[in-house]
Amino acid sequence: MNRMMLLLLLGWSAVAAEVRAAGPLAQSLGRPGCGALRGGVALRCSGENFEAATFATCAAGRHHLHPLVVKTVEDAYALLRQEHPSRRWQYGEMGLKNGGSFPPHKTHQAGRSADFFFPALDARGEPEALPIHPLNLFGYRLHFKKDGRLDGDLRLDATALADHLLALEKAGEVHGVKVGHIILDAPFQVQALRARPALARLKGRFNKKPVWIAHDQHYHVDFELPAAAVGPYACRR
Repeated sequence: MNRMMLLLLLGWSAVAAEVRAAGPLAQSLGRPGCGALRGGVALRCSGENFEAATFATCAAGRHHLHPLVVKTVEDAYALLRQEHPSRRWQYGEMGLKNGGSFPPHKTHQAGRSADFFFPALDARGEPEALPIHPLNLFGYRLHFKKDGRLDGDLRLDATALADHLLALEKAGEVHGVKVGHIILDAPFQVQALRARPALARLKGRFNKKPVWIAHDQHYHVDFELPAAAVGPYACRR
């Protein structure tokens, strides 16, 4: 057996062991737009360099994901600590512990959909958190202009956004998780791809057409899980 084949077998074995360790009830059922979740776990409300954008997300239990996705998200934040030491990342809504309908979102039902708010810079070019509160629908009514600027002195940190997506890709490799579909309004796709050319390998994952609600203050990521971590779900027509 050559060395490459041995490494592949070891990698597959490690992923399989992790899927088993996640528990027999940890399964993403169906698809993001019609599904459920077994064995969902909560993403930490706060970590060394990240936090739920609002306490309401955690208080309402809207921060649950499949265990492998939670590990991927948290490991990605750990990878970002060195390159962005002063950045505190803000995540948005994830899903319910048992998945299922998640108004006002059309997806987030199967434990593998995650929202992340834009990383921003202030007038001095320093990392700055977005102003998120009930009056702006917990951040979802903020709207960055096509040039990447928000009202006031804040602007999109396109490099940090690209680095986060690449970190999610890298972290997921350890857990057998892949970055699937990415929803982000077109002007910000262009800015992120320009800021970090390495992101071009994920270009095919971006939405090609506008979606029903603007993604001009957050980006949505659907993750793909190992086959053993997914299951069927009967969707009503």
